[in-house]
Amino acid sequence: MPISLQWHNDARDIIYLCYEEFTTPEHYQAVEDARAMMDTVPHNRVDLIIHMTGSLRPLRDYSAHGSNSLNNPHPKLGVIVIVYNNRLMLPLITLGIKFDARTRETYRVAASIEQAEAIIAAERDQ
Repeated sequence: MPISLQWHNDARDIIYLCYEEFTTPEHYQAVEDARAMMDTVPHNRVDLIIHMTGSLRPLRDYSAHGSNSLNNPHPKLGVIVIVYNNRLMLPLITLGIKFDARTRETYRVAASIEQAEAIIAAERDQ
């Protein structure tokens, strides 16, 4: 499956998305599926962990799609943490996110799932 998603925890306040090789329509379908999941919970905040396990497309494509996904954000959307294991690419991904004000406010970057969980916990403590 190119993109899978599920609740990351029993509290159902973090959605885990695993991106392998995928198409643009599959990305936007995953966005809609995540929105539908957010509709099913009573709490006011749901964060996302997006684990990029496949090959990374050019940053401009990710930046554009990430920004487009925020055109109409779900009211419960917290932060979106992108997990990518290639430490050489992490600074480039971070730079790509910082080019757009909407992605800069919402997206974070992590090198592991554990680091993503820590980022979410820190954001919630603020």
